[in-house]
Amino acid sequence: MMISRTRLVSGLFNTIKNNKSLFNVSFQQQQQQKRLYSTSVDNKNDNQQSLDINNSNIEKNPDILLKYVPTDKAHSFESQQFNSHIENNNNQKWYLKLLGIYSKDTVSLHNSYSIYEAIARTSSDIRFYRDFNLPINVRSWFAVSCVHLWIVLVRLRKDINTSKQLSSDLYDRYWEDLETKIHIGGIKKRFISKYLKDFYNSYLGAVISYDEGLFDDTILANALWRNFFAMAPETSSADLLRMVKYIRLQLNHIDNLENISSKGQINFLDLSKA
Repeated sequence: MMISRTRLVSGLFNTIKNNKSLFNVSFQQQQQQKRLYSTSVDNKNDNQQSLDINNSNIEKNPDILLKYVPTDKAHSFESQQFNSHIENNNNQKWYLKLLGIYSKDTVSLHNSYSIYEAIARTSSDIRFYRDFNLPINVRSWFAVSCVHLWIVLVRLRKDINTSKQLSSDLYDRYWEDLETKIHIGGIKKRFISKYLKDFYNSYLGAVISYDEGLFDDTILANALWRNFFAMAPETSSADLLRMVKYIRLQLNHIDNLENISSKGQINFLDLSKA
């Protein structure tokens, strides 16, 4: 007998909600995150004060955290467009090739900035945080961005022979942005490496679980519950269903885009489509 997607996900949701051990894990994770604000008693007050000030500012103006600022503006989307214009000028093409402008690595680098800007713009949509009751902080931004990065990386697997370097460059853009966000969030520089290590472990767990749910809505919903919603008790089955639908729509949409690796241009469907 066929079971509807709604019943499958709702059943999974109820199972998860009734599993007390999961909430124990969630509580332990929350406690660990609190401890990560400081690595010793001596600097606890100093670091916590910095966090409190920055979190207060972010609540008043979410763009402080969510806005994407490229670390190297020479490789921004505008710069890529400029170089594309130059490329059409055959009189200068030989000179630019001599400088390595058209090498595979250089093209991949430019395209990674262009594609990552699309990921960053979509991930900064305030509706993800308001509609799904996600606090506007580094962890939530990390989760939203991770989902969109994963969607793009899944698409690039189709072009594995030409997109391997691009996938690696996109990964670098993500971690550059994350380091900036951690600093904006109020973490002292001497603690950033520790945060990056913890986020790296979270990233690995997230992408592996999303891969497992690539062809199964129930598994994907479970992965979203653990990684996107951080097992928040207030998460509803409707929220899970909407995110599953959103991801399916995006995967299908981006799968149909052509020449992503060579053009370096993508766009995401609006959240309202889900």
